[in-house]
Amino acid sequence: MGSFRCDRGLVLAALAVLSWVFFGAVVYYLVGNCSTVTRLSETGAEVQVDICPWHFAHAFYYSVQTGLSIGFGVLSETQKLSELYSIFHILAGSSVISGA
Repeated sequence: MGSFRCDRGLVLAALAVLSWVFFGAVVYYLVGNCSTVTRLSETGAEVQVDICPWHFAHAFYYSVQTGLSIGFGVLSETQKLSELYSIFHILAGSSVISGA
C-alpha cells in the first residue's frame, strides 16, 4: 500500500492560487460593480436582470474568468477602480499560475 506524501511545493502553489483568486474576489466584491445579464423567465422568455452590486459568487466567478484570461463576457465591470485592479490581477495571475 502506497503512502500519501505531501509535496510542500505543490501545497504552497495551490495556496498561492487560491489566495490570488480569493483576494481578487474580495476586491471585485467591495468595489461594487453592476452588470446586466440575460436570464430565462418562468415562461421561457429571455429577460434582462440587473445585478447591482455583485454578490460574492459573481465576484469570485469574475476573479477566475479575468485572472485566467478566459473572458466569457457574462459579467462586465462598471467601476474604474475595478478596471485598474484587473490589470494587476491578470498580470499577477499569469505569474502565479505559471509559477505554480
